[in-house]
Amino acid sequence: MAPPRRPLALLSVIAALASLLTGCAPRTEPPSELAEAAARVAREVRGQPGVESARSSVTGGYSGGAWTVAIHVRLRTAGDLTTAAATAAATLDATPFTAAEDVILEAVVPEGRGLAPVTISDARSQRGTARLPAALEAADALRRMPVAERVDIKSEVLSVGSAPLVSTAEALRGIPGFGTGQLTRVTVELPPHATSRSGSVEIAADGPSLELLGALDQLAAQPQVSRIVHTEQRTDERPRVDIETSDPESVARLLTSVTDVADRLARPRTAFSARAADSASALNGFVGLPLAGEDPPPPADEAGPILATYEAELRTFLQQTADSDAAACTIADGRGVQCEVILPLWHDPDMTEESVEARYAAGTELWGRGPDFPGPAGVHSARIRGTTDGIRVTVESPPVR
Repeated sequence: MAPPRRPLALLSVIAALASLLTGCAPRTEPPSELAEAAARVAREVRGQPGVESARSSVTGGYSGGAWTVAIHVRLRTAGDLTTAAATAAATLDATPFTAAEDVILEAVVPEGRGLAPVTISDARSQRGTARLPAALEAADALRRMPVAERVDIKSEVLSVGSAPLVSTAEALRGIPGFGTGQLTRVTVELPPHATSRSGSVEIAADGPSLELLGALDQLAAQPQVSRIVHTEQRTDERPRVDIETSDPESVARLLTSVTDVADRLARPRTAFSARAADSASALNGFVGLPLAGEDPPPPADEAGPILATYEAELRTFLQQTADSDAAACTIADGRGVQCEVILPLWHDPDMTEESVEARYAAGTELWGRGPDFPGPAGVHSARIRGTTDGIRVTVESPPVR
């Protein structure tokens, strides 16, 4: 008589085989100390003012990998958002989760009368505690905007679901303190439609202009546009909008026709790129300017003064390092400046270009910009090269973007 089957053992074998075949490692149980510490924090948070519910989760641990602790909190709509969420975060921070790599606060605040719902996802181990209260104060202001549909905080980055862009920008710029601190810029999430994968637009106090936002509102409503992503200017980058569309030509026509007064007078002009989803090439340009090739140089009215400053700084650099004021400077493609000076040091008529280069390390970089060598803004690198005429010193500026 055949022995009785053991279904549990059989299932274990099947699970192990499936794991091997799919390449998935089995998940181990989290350390009991870690799970208990997370549960304690959830219980403590649950009893705090303004908290409706709280629970903990511990995830990860595959093949001995790292663990992630998350505390999931639901706050009361009428409660004090800033105090309740900050208190929950402080409780989380006060617990040493030594066995966890990431510790995350996940909190939601339901919508209420005149208040948009708020979602918080803050990686505490990565960001620390200093800036979340400021982000919460900013979120509390954003959720009170009549145009706001929802407010999200993800590791202190603020976003608001709202449309259209023009009225949202006007509402944001009417908030006291907008353009500073945690409200330096706010991301507006564009809702998806039948042919869209959604998108986002960053809004600051000085841009994008209402003219450009109006054009983006038009594009967001067009079925041939599947994605819009606009980023505001950073220290070394101009504002930019990337658009995915089945008709790049019509998008380019619209953006080049925008009279973007704010961008032209007060800040760098916005660059754009329009491409089809299945194409590697794109139509690149600047808002309000005609198309100028696949890789257009920066607008001349912006680049000219910057390049002039760069050239002056390059000449000063050569005067101070090579004791020469006879530099020859050129501008390459409207983007950068290169200056050269030759120091006539060679007097042996029998030396050739090849022997000089072999002896004197042709093309040696003697200075390059870096964290330890900040230097003038207009000087990006400096090189020396031995020639039969002497030592050629070449200095270059960074590109104007």
